[in-house]
Amino acid sequence: MSAPQVRMDKSRDFATVHGERLAGDPHVGVHFYQDGLPFDSSGILVADHIDLTAQTPLAEKLRKRVARKLEKAAQVRPARESDPSASADDDEDDETRVEKDEEDDEDDRPQPANLEAWARGEVDVPWQEVTQAIAKRFSKRVSNKRDALELLIEERVVAVGALSVKNRRALED
Repeated sequence: MSAPQVRMDKSRDFATVHGERLAGDPHVGVHFYQDGLPFDSSGILVADHIDLTAQTPLAEKLRKRVARKLEKAAQVRPARESDPSASADDDEDDETRVEKDEEDDEDDRPQPANLEAWARGEVDVPWQEVTQAIAKRFSKRVSNKRDALELLIEERVVAVGALSVKNRRALED
């Protein structure tokens, strides 16, 4: 089993990094920032980035945040692997995907559901939370799973090919 990776939650706010970087620049592999953490172009945490490896109070805080995210991912992975309803095709690309931590140190308010991870089948989210997250983010109400998936595809939150097998079937019905 591969080690879990921290992935950026594209359903939440994040910053993009623009411009070209030279090979010696410490920010050369960073394309996004979310919650102060650097992510590459694939949305995977850049673990060896100077923001995380420096000996500063901010870096220590960020390392603790990463540790919490990895701990949460380790808890999600065994539950996902023991799920008999998950097919081999569905889990094929999910080996490196991990549920994103939705909590921030400074912000104790509940965060909306991770719609991208829900559509990919990475996390189980109660239907009510899915509809509330869609209503909050897109100002639209959906009444069924198919409408929700079509909206997420239309809004480019997730691609059809990235949907879980179960969600692809729901979209086809």
